[in-house]
Amino acid sequence: MNRGALLALLFVLAAAGRATEAAPTTAAEALMQAKAGLAALQERYGERHPKIAEQQLRVAEWQKQAAAGGPEPFVLQRARVDLAVIRERLLEKHPDFIAQRARVEAMEKQWHEEPATPDALLEAMGELAAMATHFEARHPRLLDQAHKVEVLRRYLLGPSAESMELRLARAMHEYYSNRYGPNHPKVQETAAQIAELEKK
Repeated sequence: MNRGALLALLFVLAAAGRATEAAPTTAAEALMQAKAGLAALQERYGERHPKIAEQQLRVAEWQKQAAAGGPEPFVLQRARVDLAVIRERLLEKHPDFIAQRARVEAMEKQWHEEPATPDALLEAMGELAAMATHFEARHPRLLDQAHKVEVLRRYLLGPSAESMELRLARAMHEYYSNRYGPNHPKVQETAAQIAELEKK
């Protein structure tokens, strides 16, 4: 096998390994995965490919997040890292940069106001803010996301004797029911999830 074919095989195997890894839930785990991704890219491309510089920046940003060790939720840290990477690639007037900045700002605002906000709601609010930079106020996709945020707020914020997992399942069941109707697979899936969680 020639060197080019061998490097391609190594890259494919590394990518396959990352695909089977559990998604990171902390800055330290994300940093480890970013470093592994950088090593795979360097093995394939050397040091002069644009993807290398972008991944090096991602590693550096995760190092900052991991070293800070702050109380910020992981989903907010990840959004900040993505913003830093996008800022390096695009002009600040680019729609993708504007959308990601809006995402981060919305998540930061919500987290500062209500530090106990669950990740699912933070992500949904960030997505709503990002979408609002692209769509008119009455656009169906924006209205749908606003409805999702409203449902998640209602179920996830405030005291409850139920587990967060069950509350999230109830929220998504209501959201999918309103969006798709009672016979959609996602509605049936969340109904089954609720029934199982209620037994615990």
